[in-house]
Amino acid sequence: METKSRRRSDRIVLPVFGLAAEYAIALGLFAGTSLIVAALRFSFPGSETFLFVYVPVIGGTAYVGGRRASLALAFLAVASTGYYRFATAFDLTPGNLLSIGLFALVAVLTALAPARLRDIERKAEKADEHLMLLADASALLGEAFEHETSLKHVAHLTVPRFADWCAAELVEDDATRVVALAHADSAKGSVLEELYRSYPRAPGVPGDARQVVRNRQPELVNEISNSAGEATAQDPQHLSLLGALGTRTILRVPIRHNEEIDGVLAFGRGYSRPRFDSADQMFAEDLGRRCGVAVALGRAYTHQRAIAESLQRNLLPQRLPELPAVAVSARYLPSEGDIGGDWYDVIPLPDGQIALAMGDVAGRGVDAAALMGQLRTALQVLALEGYPPSAILQRLDTLLHQLPLTQMVTLIYMVVSTESMRIRFTNAGHPPPLVVAPDRTTRYLVEGGTVPLGVRMPFIPAEAEVPIPAKSTVVLYSDGLVERRGVGLEHGLAALEGVVRRGPIDPEAVCTRLVQELAAGRSMHDDVALLALQVGVETAAAGPLER
Repeated sequence: METKSRRRSDRIVLPVFGLAAEYAIALGLFAGTSLIVAALRFSFPGSETFLFVYVPVIGGTAYVGGRRASLALAFLAVASTGYYRFATAFDLTPGNLLSIGLFALVAVLTALAPARLRDIERKAEKADEHLMLLADASALLGEAFEHETSLKHVAHLTVPRFADWCAAELVEDDATRVVALAHADSAKGSVLEELYRSYPRAPGVPGDARQVVRNRQPELVNEISNSAGEATAQDPQHLSLLGALGTRTILRVPIRHNEEIDGVLAFGRGYSRPRFDSADQMFAEDLGRRCGVAVALGRAYTHQRAIAESLQRNLLPQRLPELPAVAVSARYLPSEGDIGGDWYDVIPLPDGQIALAMGDVAGRGVDAAALMGQLRTALQVLALEGYPPSAILQRLDTLLHQLPLTQMVTLIYMVVSTESMRIRFTNAGHPPPLVVAPDRTTRYLVEGGTVPLGVRMPFIPAEAEVPIPAKSTVVLYSDGLVERRGVGLEHGLAALEGVVRRGPIDPEAVCTRLVQELAAGRSMHDDVALLALQVGVETAAAGPLER
């Protein structure tokens, strides 16, 4: 009769494989009794259950025993409980051999599993980092209008997250120009700059991007040896700089948009980091394509902006008129984004009076500049015909509603009489003009207001006429001078009034001071147009027209 035994000497210590996984399998051969043991770990909330399966080699019957154990005990794999079936001989039957083979195969595969899992985990973490980098780069590329600024942002973003250094070059007339350099080490950053400045066409490290442009394919240099540096260096200083940079591996990818190669992104890593691999190359190529889209859009924007700016400047007065007993000066400052529709005009009228106009077309770009030109021409014709201010603005409103693309326009038009020292004006939604007297007292002309032109409501004629002291200065301006994001308009108007009071009131001095104190040194989100006229002066003078 077979007997069951449970003795301390029968405890079996087995190696455990795969503890880093969600399960563990222990496999061992108890030579004294020819016993194979497999242990499976199952995780439950608050505890772990280890199920030990004892399979005797001889006899063909399996006995199962269960127990709860800590992870440390499982690591030791001490089978201290259970039921055993002992045998005195080792019978190599096909069934027993198959059992041994299956358990051995499970043991080998389980032993290899942690390394494989760690490799998969590393690749997943790397893919996640690449995706986060691409997302961050896409956000940066979408923020700036200027493509060179975007490339600088991307270069600093990828260092040191992806590489020790990065260089961005753009293709220009069959050559390349470096537009961005970044290094994780500021000292080596100076070395990188010196290499690109003194040896821009030298092969080797950091290398020549022309090969990538010619081949239209990425280039991966996995290991840069000392002999390679010596062979490519042009002189001892070049070799010294290459050694100081300490680059181990280089990856270059084209900045590509459709079939156009617009430039090259180069990345380098030193000896403290792993070499670039295929996953890194795929990431860099994807980044190069995104940069290519940004470069193409940036160049298109620059081209369109140049056209709009040229159109707008040609539509503005090329020079200010020289008028008897009148001094006049003007400024125009374009915004950092798209060109707007701000404009001004000074029109000598046939009856000796002077017409002033300041307008702002809603919208940006070429359309706004073209509409501004149409309005300026129409206003000049109507003014020379002698129409009063309210009649001129009413006719311009009618014209706007006849155009294919109706835009809202703010506009102030005034007629200044140098004989009677009076101003007659209509203001269609524009910031109020400021009058400063010789004694520095100021007054905003808030009368004569009506709705902006081009809106979906009937134009309401309005007009005002006010006297002004002799030698007073009238200041017209667009909202870009006084508006600030997050700040009420009243603060900008108070600032303008304060600046005008603090110094000479001749038009040139007023314009210069206003630009310096209210516009210079800040981000220009909107165009600024400025026009100042002083009446009753003894000498005729026209200030410089700065744009």
